[in-house]
Amino acid sequence: MSTQRNYYRMTGRVQNVGFRWTVRQLAESLGLTGRVRNRRDGSVEMELQGSPAALNKLIKNLVEEQTFIRIDDTYSEPLPLVDDEKGLMVRF
Repeated sequence: MSTQRNYYRMTGRVQNVGFRWTVRQLAESLGLTGRVRNRRDGSVEMELQGSPAALNKLIKNLVEEQTFIRIDDTYSEPLPLVDDEKGLMVRF
């Protein structure tokens, strides 16, 4: 199984709605690692690493299955893998 790491920046109703904690819970359940943090411009950015299927499942869940989160736009780009990363860090 291949592993990839992607950077994501999402805009919409993504702050003050439990977005980062939702990402953490989903990432842990899918075996993803990385980090997520709020940006001063009101967006949220993430670096996530894992299988392409797990990454796609997390993004699909955020876009389609969350009640309080509304994603208007998503930017993503591939990143180099990070070796020996453990868990998902929520930054403030």
